This record gives sequence, structure tokens and C-alpha cells, in this order.
Amino acid sequence: MNKFANCKDVGDLNPDDVDGISYILTSFIMAHRREGNYDKAFQCMLQLEDLLKKRGIKDTIEVAECHHSLGCEYIDRQDYFKARTYLQNTVRICKTLEDNEQTFDVMVQGMQQLGYVYMKTNQEKKALEVFDAILARADEIPEDIKPKILQEISEQRQ
Repeated sequence: MNKFANCKDVGDLNPDDVDGISYILTSFIMAHRREGNYDKAFQCMLQLEDLLKKRGIKDTIEVAECHHSLGCEYIDRQDYFKARTYLQNTVRICKTLEDNEQTFDVMVQGMQQLGYVYMKTNQEKKALEVFDAILARADEIPEDIKPKILQEISEQRQ
């Protein structure tokens, strides 16, 4: 049985159980987004970021994923300055981590979203540089996300 099955709120967990709290917050984020409750999902993202900061956890794939999610959320809210900051952090962190499929996946998606932000803020040259960097490694993009990423880049370049 999952040790978090009876947890209804982050407060139900041991405050020193960072993995447990992270797991619950991530589950809450996904559940709230599926239900269309984006504000609650966003609040959970901010709680997760705060937890990681308070515990001194930085430059990990978990932080990169959290920053990617926040960057995408800020895109949806049309706060491109905050989106850019979070997405740049996503890419920076991923470049420092062990090169594996998960890290590369998060980095490519972060780069694609960063290029989108650059396009929305009239920084076409930077956007094209980011898109070109992705395309230079297109053969490394996992097959399950490759068509979507390449399609979005194609649309954004027009």
C-alpha cells in the first residue's frame, strides 16, 4: 500500500519527509490540473518550489521539473518575464546534470517553451537560436515527444 494513500494535505506528512511532500504536491498538481483547477495547481507548484528552497535542494532534476512547470504556468498567465526566468533556470540546471533521457526531455521542453517566450516578447533572434539548438540535437529527442516538439518549433518559426 502506498504510504501516502491516506494523506489529504501536505500538513499530514512529516515535515522532514521531503520526498513524501514532493510526491504529494506533484500528485496534487496533476489532479488539480486534470480537474481544471489551475489556481490550486499553481499554488501547489509554488509550495513545492518553496519546500525545495527551504531544504537547500537545488540543481536537481526535481528543481528543473518544478521550474519548467512554473515557467509554463507563467506563460499561461502571460507573465513572460517570470516564465523566461524559470525556463532559463530549467535549461541551466539540466545542462549541469547527468545526461540521460529524463534530463534531456526536460531540457528540450524547457528550451522549446523558452523559444516561445522569446517569440512572444519580440526577441526573434534569441528564439531562433534556441530552436536551432534543439534542431541540432533532434535525433536525440525521445520519439514519444519528438513530433510534438518539432511541430511546435515549426509553427513558432513562422
